[in-house]
Amino acid sequence: MEWERSFRRKARKGEAGLAAEMDVDKFSTLPEHVQHHILSFIPSIEEVANTSLVSKSWLGTWRSFLITDFKPWLILPDADVSDFMETGLGEYGKSFVKFVDGALMRSREGMPRFGFFVNAELAPHLDRWLGMALDCHVKELSINIMSDLPYSIPARVLSAHFIKTLTLTGGVEIDGISAVSLPSLRLLHLVCTLIDNQMFQRLLGGCPLLEDLSLCSCGLLSEIKVPNLHYLERVTVAGMGPEIKVVSIEAPGLESFKLDRGYQYVRVRDIGLAVHVSPNVRGTRIQYSQSNSRRLVEFSSSTRDCNIDTNKVVYNITTITYMQNFTVNKLC
Repeated sequence: MEWERSFRRKARKGEAGLAAEMDVDKFSTLPEHVQHHILSFIPSIEEVANTSLVSKSWLGTWRSFLITDFKPWLILPDADVSDFMETGLGEYGKSFVKFVDGALMRSREGMPRFGFFVNAELAPHLDRWLGMALDCHVKELSINIMSDLPYSIPARVLSAHFIKTLTLTGGVEIDGISAVSLPSLRLLHLVCTLIDNQMFQRLLGGCPLLEDLSLCSCGLLSEIKVPNLHYLERVTVAGMGPEIKVVSIEAPGLESFKLDRGYQYVRVRDIGLAVHVSPNVRGTRIQYSQSNSRRLVEFSSSTRDCNIDTNKVVYNITTITYMQNFTVNKLC
């Protein structure tokens, strides 16, 4: 019947119109910075790279996309990822070096962030990669050394006036650097970093605008003394062992101080720890669970709030005359 033929023609036309509409690459019509922002939500670099197969325009977007975190297992087959720490990259090593070199070469116009996980076999390339990142005026720098061999950080990193956040994890060694100048640095996180008392003081002296300081398991430090940093707001000291004797924080703008639990299985008795915190600090939290030990904790007289989480630890607490809220919580 005529009406059936007419209906079928309209249906076919509708399907064709829908297909044509679906063929339109609306993503490619977006501004480049919007495209990059959308791609940044894709969790895997491999999946981002696969978008380059869609069309020539998507290929151009991929080539201009800034990769900011370089992890060796990005190029490994799923079956080899779990063995990476023991076996390394193996046959994929050269491919990964080429991958990083190419990504950094595409970032000449600027790099907001550079994060890198490196093991022993990739360490020889790290100086060159850091140099390229610094040439791009990287704002956020994160280095994770997954190796028993220490890596001496280049002095140039500690004199980069444009770096705003610096995170060093693993066997990163900071030593023998005579001058530190990080005038833009706002955040400094050191995890298992090899740095002694003298170099730590020199490092902080070159960070006048520091706002956030975090130290975790830095075994060479026997004292943590923070000079008069006017902009410092948050300090966290974690994973501390018996070698830490003094924690002294001088910062008129300090808002938060956290001292987290250390090693639970250290058999050392009568360990004294003196904690001096700026008088304006709003809140202090100390968490410690080492058994059979004693901690001497001294607070500034104007500290308003203090929480101590403890498990079978004897605390001798002094100088709390003006403290408004004082709480001791027993850890299970």
